[in-house]
Amino acid sequence: MVRSRVARFSPSSWLDGGVAGLGIAALVVAFALGPTLEITGGNLSVVATNLAYPVAELVLIVILVTSVVATRASDRSFWLLGSGIAIFGVSDVLYMFLEASGTYAEGGLLDVGWPLGAVLMGSAACTARAADRPTKDIGQRFTIPTIFAATSVGLLLWGQGHDLAVVAILLTTSALVVAAMRVMLTLSEVRALAASRVEARTDELTGLANRRSLLELLDAADAPDTTLALLMIDLDRFKEVNDSLGHAAGDRLLRFVGERLRDAVSPDVVVGRLGGDEFALVVRNLSSGEAVDMGKRIRTTLADPFDLEGMPIIADASIGVACSSEQGTTAATILARADIAMYRAKRDRTGVEAYCPAADTMSPDHFELLADLRAAFTGRQFVLHYQPQLDLRSGEVVGVEALVRWNHPRRGLVPPDTFLSMLEQTNQMSALTAVVLRQSLTDAAELGRAGVPIRMSVNISASDLVHEQLADKIARQLDRVGLRPEMLTIEVTEDTVMIDRVRSLRTLHQIRASGVNISVDDYGTGRASLSYIRDLPITELKLDRSFLEGIPVDTHNAAIVRSTIELAHALDLPLVAEGVEDQAALDWLANLGCDLGQGYHISRPMPLTQLRSWLLARSAPTVEPDVEPTRSRRVVEMM
Repeated sequence: MVRSRVARFSPSSWLDGGVAGLGIAALVVAFALGPTLEITGGNLSVVATNLAYPVAELVLIVILVTSVVATRASDRSFWLLGSGIAIFGVSDVLYMFLEASGTYAEGGLLDVGWPLGAVLMGSAACTARAADRPTKDIGQRFTIPTIFAATSVGLLLWGQGHDLAVVAILLTTSALVVAAMRVMLTLSEVRALAASRVEARTDELTGLANRRSLLELLDAADAPDTTLALLMIDLDRFKEVNDSLGHAAGDRLLRFVGERLRDAVSPDVVVGRLGGDEFALVVRNLSSGEAVDMGKRIRTTLADPFDLEGMPIIADASIGVACSSEQGTTAATILARADIAMYRAKRDRTGVEAYCPAADTMSPDHFELLADLRAAFTGRQFVLHYQPQLDLRSGEVVGVEALVRWNHPRRGLVPPDTFLSMLEQTNQMSALTAVVLRQSLTDAAELGRAGVPIRMSVNISASDLVHEQLADKIARQLDRVGLRPEMLTIEVTEDTVMIDRVRSLRTLHQIRASGVNISVDDYGTGRASLSYIRDLPITELKLDRSFLEGIPVDTHNAAIVRSTIELAHALDLPLVAEGVEDQAALDWLANLGCDLGQGYHISRPMPLTQLRSWLLARSAPTVEPDVEPTRSRRVVEMM
């Protein structure tokens, strides 16, 4: 019966059984063996013969107690069996005492004990087996050893005023020693259990709360009067750090980020790592707006570079916010909605976004689009639309920007902000860069043969920029279509270069040495310093479209645009103003001396065939080889 229920006895189980067995033996010796020896005149052989049954039953009781501790204390079969053995043992001890004193008579009340014990043991065999699971009631597990430890103490106290046999004293002392060992073992087990519980809820790399711990905490949002705010933090371009510096450096960066997050918040804020490069903050009694403000402060905290092997690395982040009081109560719901908000922040480059039900209309399509991305490459579903770029001094079109679109077979043209972040998450951005580079240069060569040569530029991601073979790949594509290097400009953002400054600078210098132009895109929105921009081998600045909103009426934006134009010219660089939406803005930029303009007021993006007709209709002059390359850039952008 025991073997079918207990595969292996733990040391604590054996100690519990030992306390019970020694405690019972002490009681038997004190109250049965001693009086019996006195009655028989010290005839130990007679007593030992009659004691054989109680001793054997004592062994069974030790095994039984050990089994009860190791399984469920509420299993009826064990209690029936234990009761039967105990009644047998009591009956045998009484029989030994009565037989020694010569007072035993057959047919008395004592004779009922043996058949009653047999009935109880038989009933145990017929009782349905209880489910095998350890008891969760700590009190039940310690009931039996506690009782017999207490009886041992009581027996020693009783022996102070009575003649207690030496054997009984030894057994009682042994029971207490084993009980003390059990207490020490219990303390050790409790410490180990506490440590294992901490480890089970702690991220091994950072020492922060892990995903399991965070989910348990978020489950508390289901309780009344409990509101929680979750800030999901995803590090931007973390993969590039791993690829360029190695996984060991990536792990160090994660530890540094964890330490900085922990130092940036109050002790009542739970900081955890969900996995990979995703972190989370769980805050009580915080509204959505307050959580967004907190997210902005966190991004500012992470903006200071981390020192990895002597390299300053910026851990820029996208943060999504969801609150239990507004969006739901379950952990899964809060986590999913914070993830959606974080995805929007990454896609729109806003940094921090709170979950908005109205903006969640596309979330059911997310996984379907992810599954369709592979077919988009094999089926050549990515297409380029071109937007002209105007020289504001001469009025000539000197370049075009090619915007990538996904020509989905069911959805039609899908804008880039829908799928670019998916490509980043699935590490396919380099594949798209190769497609855009090949197609844009092929189209540029075709326009040249049609009599409207135009300059083009390709946006390069951070994962492309750290590849040392990038310059060779660009050179091979130019040779393939027969295009001069100065007819191509690649675009990089400030933050892209800052991911791995050493490798990025090396790659950019190689590209520039080949004659290809380099432009800093979205200028003004990154975190690079002016001195760093000065040291880059660039040939153009492109001002982010956000600074052209409301000009010239918006005096703040107007001041930024004016100073940026002056800065670019001081560095001997042409400035491209993106987002020109009306004639007033175009005239204002021209009067300030801005070099190039681009926007819907000049033209909307168009496919290659329409662009060729549009250029021919304007009688765009052919760009001569001796034209300054700084007068020309703009082109293929994937963002």
